[in-house]
Amino acid sequence: MRLHHPLPIISCCVPFILKAGKALNSRKAEIHIQFKEVLGDIFQCQKQGRNEFIIRLQPYEAMYMKLTVKQPGLEFSTVQSELDFSYRQHYQGVTISEAYERLILDTIRGDQQHFVRRDELKVRICDMYAWEV
Repeated sequence: MRLHHPLPIISCCVPFILKAGKALNSRKAEIHIQFKEVLGDIFQCQKQGRNEFIIRLQPYEAMYMKLTVKQPGLEFSTVQSELDFSYRQHYQGVTISEAYERLILDTIRGDQQHFVRRDELKVRICDMYAWEV
């Protein structure tokens, strides 16, 4: 599904593409931000693909970037490299709560900071109905 926004600054430059599926081999939730191709190839070598920023929400929370970088050394060639932050690997030995465990615990304790108040609902940052499918 491709979304369009009426504001020219958003609609001309940034495509929003949503993909979803059912009955897939694995259950996962990820956000992929794919950057535009770089204009002009200063290294004049094989394309490695676009740079990407990926946020994995489930399972196993993680963030990583796939980047095309210059290969170390004197050669003028590029390689695909990853900057990886895996939450479970970084915090080994720490009990990581599930998505709603903390929310339910805070609710039982009377903490409502994770919920939207009525006055916050009236003041919206983004008009949901402005988006066209």
